[in-house]
Amino acid sequence: MKNEKNIIYTITPPGHLDNIGDHAQVVGIKKWFDEYFPEYNVIELDKNQTTDYISALKFLINDDDLIFLHSGGNLNDRSLWSEGARREVVKNFKDTPIIQLPQTVFFSNTDRGRRELNKSREIYNNHQDLTIIARDLVSHDYVQEYFDVQDDVYPDFALMLDREDYVKSAVERSGVLLCLRRDSESDVSSKEKNEILSSIHEANYDATQFDTTLDEKIPKNQREKFLSETLSEFAKHELVITDRFHGMIFSVITRTPCIAIDTVDHKISSSSKWFEMYDDEVRYVDIADIAPPLIEETAGQELDEFDWQQRYFSELAEMINKNSL
Repeated sequence: MKNEKNIIYTITPPGHLDNIGDHAQVVGIKKWFDEYFPEYNVIELDKNQTTDYISALKFLINDDDLIFLHSGGNLNDRSLWSEGARREVVKNFKDTPIIQLPQTVFFSNTDRGRRELNKSREIYNNHQDLTIIARDLVSHDYVQEYFDVQDDVYPDFALMLDREDYVKSAVERSGVLLCLRRDSESDVSSKEKNEILSSIHEANYDATQFDTTLDEKIPKNQREKFLSETLSEFAKHELVITDRFHGMIFSVITRTPCIAIDTVDHKISSSSKWFEMYDDEVRYVDIADIAPPLIEETAGQELDEFDWQQRYFSELAEMINKNSL
């Protein structure tokens, strides 16, 4: 490590985390590293390893190394496991370029939220070469208002993934995939969920229930397997209805039409702007608008292929190489 150029890729999901959306971002980011930073040795440290190995990293890190922080939706006061690890990295490597990959940014307007925001501001604003990339325009505005760092906005890195690498070419689509959260970020009541199921059946579609938080752990060496199974599940349906951020992303990757509804924050509403080219195929609606006519109108449409890598991720690599090397 000491005699190589390294990318230290930190705060990734450990194998005991069961959210396939988090792991999909890792796969997309590593693909991006391979294509645009081939001269670098990539060292991945998950959230636990990040804090455990900081002292060793301080001894081993080189002047030419880069630190990348994993993307996602945890730059906030709800995810202090991740936010705490991020603070430790930024605080301990003030002379190393640090790039925070696309994040949804949100601190609640509460005593706790304001307190945690001030902690993060104090640390991040004292770094000499920190870039925070937002995952949506609302987050980007938030970063510009509260943080004195380099900033930009790019879409979620799971969009680096190609459908053809994970889904068999000939897939017969049938029914509706209802992909809803089962955690504290859900804004869908049991009554509303049952009403959605009734609307699906009234539109003469079968419903399959799913969540991107799986029922088993996702070991690091099996990410591709679980990702292939998940994307294949999305690809075999005529429509996805979801309040999951990566439910919407996986729909786009598999070119499956999608009706998206919001959670307790702006994660879906603001990120849906990336998909405005799919005006009829990817719809962001209020939950009350999900009714048989909307389901019938949206189901069965095919999304045109879009080259996210060429449009966004190659540009981001060029920007980082220009500013950090």
